[in-house]
Amino acid sequence: MREKLKVESEIYKVDKEGSNIKANATVTLSGENSGALLKINNVKVIEGKNGIFVALPTREIVNKETNEKRYEPVIRFDEKTFIESTNENGETEKKSWLENMIKGSVKRAFESPELKDEKITKDERVDSEQVNVWASSTAKNNTVYLGGIINIPNVFLNESKEGEKYVKMPSYSFEKDGEKKYKDYVYAPAETMREKIKEAVIKARENIQEKEKQNEQESNINEAEDEDDLDLPF
Repeated sequence: MREKLKVESEIYKVDKEGSNIKANATVTLSGENSGALLKINNVKVIEGKNGIFVALPTREIVNKETNEKRYEPVIRFDEKTFIESTNENGETEKKSWLENMIKGSVKRAFESPELKDEKITKDERVDSEQVNVWASSTAKNNTVYLGGIINIPNVFLNESKEGEKYVKMPSYSFEKDGEKKYKDYVYAPAETMREKIKEAVIKARENIQEKEKQNEQESNINEAEDEDDLDLPF
């Protein structure tokens, strides 16, 4: 089933002398049938050498052994959103239409004559597959899939002191009023979507724990068989 996917960009101008960051933005993805799906924070409008461009949030990863830093995207666009296009050099390349739409929406909102000193909200719509939610797990963390559009890696399933499980989305820290605060890069604004994500992550964790249990049992059986072989007389 197809539905209209809405991309809404909320722009906050940055007036800081010497900074190449000209605005911060929050992007909200909503489905005509699915409702509010996802909010993406810490999107930046940057003035570069070749003009204004939009940067989606990235996480800093530090190698503990070499202390080298690298950056990886907080969200990844699903392969289903990639289409072939020809760049200015006449070369064929694949790009995500959704990534282009998000960045274009933010840039157009920033360049809107309506944007002065206050925030502005603009929205655009496009046809998309209806969005389902599922997750996959590794020993360390989980990836949430908003079917056919966006994948969110580095999602954790934690447990409160009261024993209640909750999902921890990728987050970043910042200073405000002399205090260190945290904010999610991405989160689901609607309770129904948050519950779907939580259920998907719990199911994925249960599946991998069951698989680890089976592997452990098979390993114990193999070790027992090896010990029996050692007892054989020659």
